[in-house]
Amino acid sequence: MTAPEPPDSSPPDRPPPNWGIPPTGPPGPPGAVPRNGLGIAALVLGIIGVLAGIIPILFFLAAVLGVLALVFGIIGAKRANQRIATNKRMAISGAVLGLISLILAVVGAVIVFRAADELIEDLSPTETRPPSAASTVPSGELKIGATQEYRDGLKVTVSDLKTVDVSDTAEGYSGDRAFQVTVTIDNGTDRTVDTGLTSVEARDANGTKLAQIFDIRSGLGSLDLSDTLPEGKKVSSPVAFDLPRNSGTTVDIEVTPGFLDYDSAEWMGTVP
Repeated sequence: MTAPEPPDSSPPDRPPPNWGIPPTGPPGPPGAVPRNGLGIAALVLGIIGVLAGIIPILFFLAAVLGVLALVFGIIGAKRANQRIATNKRMAISGAVLGLISLILAVVGAVIVFRAADELIEDLSPTETRPPSAASTVPSGELKIGATQEYRDGLKVTVSDLKTVDVSDTAEGYSGDRAFQVTVTIDNGTDRTVDTGLTSVEARDANGTKLAQIFDIRSGLGSLDLSDTLPEGKKVSSPVAFDLPRNSGTTVDIEVTPGFLDYDSAEWMGTVP
């Protein structure tokens, strides 16, 4: 008969440290570092792209940043799905901001190019037709009473060249002679025309610029053609110039209807 074995006095097996507690480290392989760089880059680039897109002239920068943010955000979200990154929401936010940046870039490009086209159109003088007076009058040397017609239908006429009496206190008057012409603008276009900046200049036979006369007593002042001329309307205004004794009697009148909108036209006549 065998004797019973003595009880095992060794301590029972203990569970490892933290047994039963779920791991709190990042997902993925043990010891892997989260690859969150693309998600962070997408968010930063998206924010900058949206800010740039608010300014239309920066549309190109907004487009580049938007594309980068969208691409980085999509890749960052995929990494998060593969459990090698932990900032999925940040990556998605960056991709959304990148898409918004692209939309703002398109809007900004449309605004900039449209503004550039309008500026080029405004700076381009309107071409003129041959004068509506007799064909024997060469362009640039219209006779007093002839009409210059522009391609869009605007018509300018210089007429009624005559001497005029002014007071000795009139501004621009030398005391010798003075003459007056009437400038008429007929809006035959399909839009309202800005006539407020129309300029009229006179020169003698030697090419010397003649002074414009301002005389309150005679009712002679600045050219009064209103600021805007509606479609189908006509406006006229007299304008007077000084004619010194040594200037002769032949004068050239140059009219520019509007600022940079139309080419100037010239009329030639003899002061009676």
